[in-house]
Parts: sequence; structure tokens; C-alpha cells
Amino acid sequence: MTLGGRIGQFCLFLGLLVLILFFITDQVKNPNYLFFCAGSLGVLIGGLMMWKGRNPTSPSGRFRSLRRAGGKTDESSEEGE
Repeated sequence: MTLGGRIGQFCLFLGLLVLILFFITDQVKNPNYLFFCAGSLGVLIGGLMMWKGRNPTSPSGRFRSLRRAGGKTDESSEEGE
């Protein structure tokens, strides 16, 4: 995971904790809406940073033997597409 993804995971975690604090204050009939706004913003920013910072997927090795049997290499099959 990239640095941005790790920072996003941290923001997501903090946002969830702040949302839990909001729900606790809501249960005692004294809701603090600043906790709700900050928690929602943290979850949103953290989720976006995690989504942007994810590692690219590795190419699948499926049908590798069929490609070799057909005489196509990975480079030539990508050029044909």
C-alpha cells in the first residue's frame, strides 16, 4: 500500500472513532454535531485516499499455457488488442 493509502486508512480509522463518539453523545440526549461532521469528513477523505492509493492489480496468469501453445507471447497479445 502506498503512503497515501496508509494516510487514508488512518483518516478512515479516526473518522470512525469520531462517529462512534457522536453516537455516544446522541445516546445521552446531547448530540454534538461537530463530531458527526468531522467523522463523516474523515471517513470520506480516508476512503478516497485509500481508493486512490491502492496498488495496481497484478496481471492474471489464467490461460497462460494456451497462449504459449498458440505461439503468442504476452507482448504480442497486448499489441493485437
